[in-house]
Amino acid sequence: MKPVFSKVGIFGIGLLGGSVALGLRERFLAEEVHAYDADPSALEDALALGVVDRTHDRLGDWIGQLDLGILAAPVGALAALGQQVAPLARPDSLWSDVGSVKGPIVKALEPLLPNFVGSHPMAGSEKAGVEAAHAGLLENAVWVITPTPSTRPPALERLRELVEERALVHEVIDEPRLRRIREDMQRAEARRLQPHYIESFFLEAFRRLGGSVRPRE
Repeated sequence: MKPVFSKVGIFGIGLLGGSVALGLRERFLAEEVHAYDADPSALEDALALGVVDRTHDRLGDWIGQLDLGILAAPVGALAALGQQVAPLARPDSLWSDVGSVKGPIVKALEPLLPNFVGSHPMAGSEKAGVEAAHAGLLENAVWVITPTPSTRPPALERLRELVEERALVHEVIDEPRLRRIREDMQRAEARRLQPHYIESFFLEAFRRLGGSVRPRE
């Protein structure tokens, strides 16, 4: 079976970026996974741990070979990173991010990057860094996709294809609804509910706000 993507680039190889990379490799969704990071030690760890196939410490022509790019740097660096990457991206490539802030990021990156669709996997850990990454981090997680009226349908469908391979549920929702869901999750965590209660609480909040629950097949 042919992978969904040929070459994928992860820009920012920490906990979340590394977990996405491992998920791609585990399910054979990409032929080759590349990583870019400004931290040489993070790149060394990613390669040594088998998180990615190739690493890069600078942006360059290799970006033009990607058919999927995922920006996984800290939220404050995403817009600037997108501006640097955009001139090197292939016109038919697909781009997304994993930032927790969506409105300003989507507004900044959608005009720059080809076929950009904002997204946010709602997953995390008390640990940080690529050494803490694992493919199971996104298993049964909620991965939210936030398209706009300008989003091209083929780009949205390709990103959905990736998300549905990794997440238990996903929904296309707007920024205000995403913010309310995140607030509900924070309240649940503040009450120190057990994990299975947190999941039930979240899914009920998701339905209440008009979302739909879609199990991964």
